Amino acid sequence: MWAMRLIFDVTAIILHQELKGHGYKIEFYRFPDDDRSLSSFAVSYILSVGMEAFSVGQLHRSENGSLCLGGQVVQRDASSTPADVDVVHGGDQVITGAWCGEGWGQPITTSAGKWLQLMLTISDIVDLSRFRFDLTYRVVRADMGNLSPSTSAITSTAGGYNGGGGAAAILWYGDPVPGTLCSRNLHSCDQRTCILQSPNFPGLYPRNATCYYYIRQAWSPKNQTILLTLVQTEPGQSFSVRTSDAGEKERKMMSGRECRPWVDDTVSVYNGATIESPLLARLCGTGTMPHITGAGGELLVVFHSQPHDAPFNPAPLGASPGFRLTTRVRFVAANQVRQYHPECRISIASSGSNSRRSQRQGIIRSPDATIAPNTTCLYEFTGREDQRVWMTFLSYRLQASEDGDCLTLTDGQELVFRQCGADIQPRICPHALVHANASTAYKPCRWQDGESYLSRSPRFTIRQELATGTAIHPWSFVIRYEFITVDRFTSKQPLVGKDETRPSEWPEASSTTPGDDDDDQLLASQLMTPDCFQLLESAKGNGSISSPRNPLLYGRGGSRHLRCLYRFQAGKGEHTHLTINPFHSTGCARFNQSGCQACLSVDEVFWGGKVRRRSYHTCRSLSGNNPVVLQSAASSLELIFEVRDMNWAQDDDHFYFVAEYSFSRGIDPLCWDSHQQTGKRGNLRIDPRDRCVRHSIPWHIQAPRGGYIILVFPAGQASITKTVEGCPTNNRLFVYSITDGKTQLYREVCLMAGSSLLSSSDKAFQQPLNLYSAGWAERNWMSDGLLVVASLQGIPIADETPLIVTWLSVFKDVASKSMSFAARQSAHGNASQMVCRTGCPALGACLSSDLWCDDREDCPDGSDEQQCIRLVFWPLYVGLVVILLSLTAGLVAAFLVRRYYHSRRYTANGRPYKPRPKENTKAKFSSVTVSLTRHYEKGGPGS
Repeated sequence: MWAMRLIFDVTAIILHQELKGHGYKIEFYRFPDDDRSLSSFAVSYILSVGMEAFSVGQLHRSENGSLCLGGQVVQRDASSTPADVDVVHGGDQVITGAWCGEGWGQPITTSAGKWLQLMLTISDIVDLSRFRFDLTYRVVRADMGNLSPSTSAITSTAGGYNGGGGAAAILWYGDPVPGTLCSRNLHSCDQRTCILQSPNFPGLYPRNATCYYYIRQAWSPKNQTILLTLVQTEPGQSFSVRTSDAGEKERKMMSGRECRPWVDDTVSVYNGATIESPLLARLCGTGTMPHITGAGGELLVVFHSQPHDAPFNPAPLGASPGFRLTTRVRFVAANQVRQYHPECRISIASSGSNSRRSQRQGIIRSPDATIAPNTTCLYEFTGREDQRVWMTFLSYRLQASEDGDCLTLTDGQELVFRQCGADIQPRICPHALVHANASTAYKPCRWQDGESYLSRSPRFTIRQELATGTAIHPWSFVIRYEFITVDRFTSKQPLVGKDETRPSEWPEASSTTPGDDDDDQLLASQLMTPDCFQLLESAKGNGSISSPRNPLLYGRGGSRHLRCLYRFQAGKGEHTHLTINPFHSTGCARFNQSGCQACLSVDEVFWGGKVRRRSYHTCRSLSGNNPVVLQSAASSLELIFEVRDMNWAQDDDHFYFVAEYSFSRGIDPLCWDSHQQTGKRGNLRIDPRDRCVRHSIPWHIQAPRGGYIILVFPAGQASITKTVEGCPTNNRLFVYSITDGKTQLYREVCLMAGSSLLSSSDKAFQQPLNLYSAGWAERNWMSDGLLVVASLQGIPIADETPLIVTWLSVFKDVASKSMSFAARQSAHGNASQMVCRTGCPALGACLSSDLWCDDREDCPDGSDEQQCIRLVFWPLYVGLVVILLSLTAGLVAAFLVRRYYHSRRYTANGRPYKPRPKENTKAKFSSVTVSLTRHYEKGGPGS
């Protein structure tokens, strides 16, 4: 056996050689010229030894590890003065493994302290013809070339992570752990640049080495948590940790099961202080070091090298073996700690259905912390019972995923989506990443179009299985979630479902522009049926209502128009009280050039839906200081919330209302029967003492088929006004025309307190006021009747003289149907131009024949009671008519009886026959017997 020991020291070079038969080559470089003292020179400089040619022994690899056969080079170094003794454990000297086999790439090794010792051992049986062992060495400064420092901290002028530009930065390598070769403790890395590097970096790291790097960050701002990240910041530097098959396969960065700790050199990162902590990554191979982040303020990095290997220089050329990493410290808000939970389990619960939208929705991004292999990440979204989860993937990417990487989406207990492997593609809505600004709105992520998910239950779960972790195969996603409230409405379309599609009559958000014919037809068809309906009955008590909070019903959910109906069903004899406060309608002019519109209307429904009257309507916002208070005696009250032409950015934050409702008794049920009037004539008694009038019970006057209604007001008691100033009181009579059950305000009549308020010279008020129903002035149109509502809020009408308004059923004259309204006005009062026999020239109309000659003057000039034949003794006339009818009935009865007996006389065996006529000659019979009491047989006499 041949043995050679080379001891390199900074202050002196000692060469011990014991070589038999073969030579060797050693090149020495001079020390750098320096005028400093020898002691300071020894502290600032270290040794760098290069292996220009290396072929020593044979390296044998197996599944159980590697072994040197026939020869090896053992490297030893220490942090104290060298000693020429073979101490394996203890003292100040540590055996760091052996090199053997074929080296390549001109590898370089450096000393960890003041000296470096290489001991070459060659077996006698080895063929020395292939033996090569050429070395070069030099002395370099410890702070140059990223070489291993001999101290814990070095001031660098090249800048660092916490430094900038050319300012000096403290590069801190940690406190050495006594009794170890390379273990170090690092702390307070938020105040300095903490460096983790392999032993002897950038030279060959020693064999059979195990280094523990413990990183701890104790301080953090209040209510914030700590994230520690290992990064490779220096450009051109690569991560290169030797693997057993490095020369056989393409060099790449490997992790997890690809790194075998029993045969490969590995770097393991634990999210904690011990090796029992969660393993974030186990790395080996050559490539770019990924960012590895741990949460909680503690990281443990364990580097382990195999006992035997060949010296190498990794590719690409210029890269260094080993690693050099920088520790970054980052603080995040405490409410984000759940995203960095070691078990990767996040539970998100709704803050409540009444919370603002910003509290009901959020963005979840993939965790910055590295996830360990064989980890299952679970994201649970839990809402209230009246809520559903609307979830959208804005982005999703799992690089180079394997079969063990699976994504599963669950709606309660129902499986919605599951894919594994490299082609995981959930529903993605990338255009939602572009947020709306003052002029542009983003398109909604509609679940109907396959861009998002909408749960059927209040719970939605995302389960991601990661077999290899995220150290080498990054996992990134952005999820937008929202808890939407499913209001207690009867919707036109179900909110959730797999196979449901949007009805064809629903307008699409981008199909047409306002003003097109198609858009008008779509809008009209949609408004026929409300998108949401709620029935509020008095039996269930009082309460409050609000606009729907489901964003799917608004523009942000893909709907262009919205119409909601709230029906208040009062009991018999009850009032409905409604207070609206507030009503908010903003954002139309800002987001939509065509202009959206949101309106709130209140309709009164009378007599079981026969008549409907709109009592309130507004399209302007109502502040909290100006509530709208409504009271209705109608059996049903309907509040209609309607929004048109919404865009993609608008939802329940732009349009909403709140209203309170209550029911109270106090209405006489008989009022509804007495105020529904039909027939040919009637009266409206407007008396403030009448409870029906005081409760604003309207009158419904049904017009005859093909006819009209005329209201006749007493002279000086009413006038038609168009302005508030035109009426001296607040007493009004609102007259509505009825067409197909819908009402429209036709006239507003001012009710005077008495004729004393009028000037005696005002002749217009000295005549009765005649008000015809709608359609009288048109040629071919007529209404179904009138709805009259009295509002007595001004000076009360005198108690002794209640206002009596008479109404009549009238018809247009045949001669005037083809006339214009002006022509009829000119012919007004001229009886000669009227064709109908029951015409009233004073009214310019034809009365019903039932009103003609009924002892009651309906025509102002009394023409309906003139030229009538008076029947004074009408009881006598009635008696004569009865006698005549009785005689007629007796004669008819006698005739019928005679007819009956005559028919029976000429009947034989139930069959009628005709008697034979008598002859002039007498018949002679010889032997014939005739019986008058029995019927003739065989057809009668002579048979």
